[in-house]
Amino acid sequence: MVDDEAEVRQALVDMLRVDGHVVLPCPDGATALRSLDTEPFDLVLTDLAMPGLGGWEVASAVKQRHPGVPVGLITGWGDTIDPVDAARRGIDILISKPFQIRDIREGLQRILASPR
Repeated sequence: MVDDEAEVRQALVDMLRVDGHVVLPCPDGATALRSLDTEPFDLVLTDLAMPGLGGWEVASAVKQRHPGVPVGLITGWGDTIDPVDAARRGIDILISKPFQIRDIREGLQRILASPR
């Protein structure tokens, strides 16, 4: 889980852990990519707008290193992003902020159920 806003990151981590997921919270894209190089992950969830590496760059790097790892983008600009363009850029699911826990659950269910 990558988000530069500590409160948002923690809320997402708490939501995911309640459902039994093991979550590694990362405050920025560079930290997330370093972790991805040393540990296996089933999924990467990232914010879009962050200092340094943004969500597009995180998604691209994840797909280059581990093409089978799905990437979810969580953003306040979700309604302005073309889903087809997002998919071309490495995004498997798009979740708009503000979100409800059901949005996260539905997104995870779709992404983890799809063949890779």
